Amino acid sequence: MIIKNSGIRKILFDNKYTLLGIIIAIILFFAVRQLITNIYINQEKEKAQENKNTISNINTQYRPQETVISGNDVSDEDQQTNEEIIDLFVRYCNNNYIQQAYNMLSDECKEEVFFNNIKNFEENYVNKIFTTKKIYSMQSWISRDINTYRILFSEDALATGQVTENKIEDYYTIVKSNGENKLNISGYIMRQNVNEEAQVDNIKIQILTKDIYKDYEIYNIQVENTTGKTILLDGKQSTESVYLLSENNQKFTAYMYELDDSRLTINSGLAKTMSIRFNKIYSNRTKMTKMVFEDIIKDYDAYKTVQNKDEYTNKAQISIELN
Repeated sequence: MIIKNSGIRKILFDNKYTLLGIIIAIILFFAVRQLITNIYINQEKEKAQENKNTISNINTQYRPQETVISGNDVSDEDQQTNEEIIDLFVRYCNNNYIQQAYNMLSDECKEEVFFNNIKNFEENYVNKIFTTKKIYSMQSWISRDINTYRILFSEDALATGQVTENKIEDYYTIVKSNGENKLNISGYIMRQNVNEEAQVDNIKIQILTKDIYKDYEIYNIQVENTTGKTILLDGKQSTESVYLLSENNQKFTAYMYELDDSRLTINSGLAKTMSIRFNKIYSNRTKMTKMVFEDIIKDYDAYKTVQNKDEYTNKAQISIELN
């Protein structure tokens, strides 16, 4: 650019050293700022790697794909795939991408855990765990037909500026749904079809499905009553009158107190579906052989008039074989 005004040219010529100094100072300022920025970024990367190594080594006695409870170790290929799935889900949750995270769940998990309601998922899972940025460790917990991982969430100190020992535990399971890998979370493992039934004295009980959680199992059943009387599925005179029986004759009792009599009564000529929760911790090693109902009241109206319930004898027992 040619400066035609002689006055401006004279000013620039007379102050050329001052201007040169200003230009050099500006160049040095930006160079030093970039250098400081690069040093800071490298330090943060080193801290992040140290933090990641610390979290990933919480279970130092195991490699991530070595199964803690039972089953085979996860192959390197499956482990990489599973890590990518879980990592993507956690990143979605950390960044509040609710719809994307929700889409990664299986249909059964959406239905059973979150009642097919994305708002429920957001409020009762994401907003409770991911109140701040979280980092996590994962460890194969049970691996056979499916892979279940123990997940430990910790605060991301780099993101929050806080260091805390508090950890949140969850269990994630990788399942196949229509050829795609999906996640079951919040301790929910999977759903299995059962389709077993038994009938005694015109009372038929059919076990439809079961939903398996880490700490219990929920069996979804249908009870059909053609006796001519209103029946009560359990008199609740004992806490062990409804139970699962394992192949080594161990009993796993039902939480029948969770169901009031209105849920357990079935009028004549009707069928009713209900869900019953059993005190059965998830394990591939324990096989259930029967579901037993020992205290079915065959005439609920008469039963209600009896003062001493132990004296009532018009009862039925039903045992359903589980294959």
